[in-house]
Amino acid sequence: MPRATRFTDSLESRIPAIARRIRNRMSSLGLNEQALADECNRLACAVVPGVEPLKMSRERVAKILMNCKKNPERTSAKIISYTELKALSAALSVSIEWLVGQQDNQDPVHWNVIAEPTRAVHLLHLLSEYEEKAGELLVWAEFLTCSLVTPELMHAQHQARFEELKLVGLEAEKETAVALFDRIGTTRRQRLLRSKVERGYSYRQIIFYSGLKVLADGESEYRLAGVDVRRESLKYLAGLVGDKALGIEIIIVDDEEARPLKPLLRDYDSLSVFGSELTLWGYHSGSVAWSEYGSYIELHRRILDELQARAMTNTPRGVIELLIDLSQQAR
Repeated sequence: MPRATRFTDSLESRIPAIARRIRNRMSSLGLNEQALADECNRLACAVVPGVEPLKMSRERVAKILMNCKKNPERTSAKIISYTELKALSAALSVSIEWLVGQQDNQDPVHWNVIAEPTRAVHLLHLLSEYEEKAGELLVWAEFLTCSLVTPELMHAQHQARFEELKLVGLEAEKETAVALFDRIGTTRRQRLLRSKVERGYSYRQIIFYSGLKVLADGESEYRLAGVDVRRESLKYLAGLVGDKALGIEIIIVDDEEARPLKPLLRDYDSLSVFGSELTLWGYHSGSVAWSEYGSYIELHRRILDELQARAMTNTPRGVIELLIDLSQQAR
């Protein structure tokens, strides 16, 4: 039996929620209690170096999972050690922050995805988990998200985004960052381009008209993409919007109408809300932050709702016409 620590003492009331997340993730991965215990023991030394080897057993996993019941048995786990939490999160390919829950935590979780490449897996899990849970993803971004552009444009965009690393002699770091974000984008595209019924959630992106004009003109993050690549990507997006089975919506916002709201977004390159479950936002540096705390979610949804109210057109046909017009202007 693991000894309690200050960390686990503070988690005692959260154990039922932790147990439910463990159980649900085990189901998603097809793991039984013995397989999870074996994987925890295998990974423990790597994720928590310098501690005595973990001896997780099937019985220990079962006692943790007893807390999923409304009235747990007396033999259910009363504490979970920090080493166990780290090993469980690694074995389940989730972040420890998600595993313990953040609903009552007023401090957002910050991840530097570039400096910590393993966070890419955590980020992808977080996105898929809450898309399915909320049934909705509403996102504003300065640029078209990777899911909505062609692979060629996505790669050129990432090359431009991390170009400064090469300028200071960090060529290897630049290529690592580009490959990492390409991988995230490819995974996200494959997920989104299933039918709305199959993927189980609605998808809507808000973008300023100026963000699309930058794409058409080949400026900023699109400066390394040739005109044909940019033109084809705008046509590609028009096709996605026109495919009713995909259920993808694009809200193009009038910059002048939204001018009072822009200061609220100046520090971010993206802002997303997953129903009433989660909010996630990205910084220009490539790091991300997220929170399950209700006040953050409500505030960010209000901002996104205000942006939507300033749309240039409210119909898919109007959006498609704007995109085709921009593709013809591409130079």
